[in-house]
Amino acid sequence: MKTKSMSGAKASALFLKLGLDDLADAFDGHVAEVYDLGALRGAADRLSMFDEIEKKWRGKRCSVITLVLKP
Repeated sequence: MKTKSMSGAKASALFLKLGLDDLADAFDGHVAEVYDLGALRGAADRLSMFDEIEKKWRGKRCSVITLVLKP
């Protein structure tokens, strides 16, 4: 299953809407892509997505991080 990326600016707007101003400031202008892994089924789907991200950003100066948000 595929999941679409969200820009850092869109994630920032979402965090502002949720009242998470500090997190919004961190994402705006600093984050290229955000993915929600909730729609993925199982570890195999997640590994496949991480592999696609790694291939897309290979050789570029960036960091891929995982952020877990508690509802």
